[in-house]
Amino acid sequence: VLSSNYKEQITLKPTGETIVKELTIGKTRITTSDTKPAESAAKGTIVLNSNPESGAPIGWVSLGIGKWHGFGVIY
Repeated sequence: VLSSNYKEQITLKPTGETIVKELTIGKTRITTSDTKPAESAAKGTIVLNSNPESGAPIGWVSLGIGKWHGFGVIY
């Protein structure tokens, strides 16, 4: 377990699984949700769909000011 400010941030499991509490690459924050986000987020924020289905997007990207657009529709 790697911690910062007394909070567990990264966990490496014996199985090889890596759990990251919050992920930011460059200036882009990446999270997961099983529904399209409704809250406002910084432009470029990516939310991956944790409950993918045929005809649904693989995720959503924030266009800023509470606007989200799906990407990668599953066929």
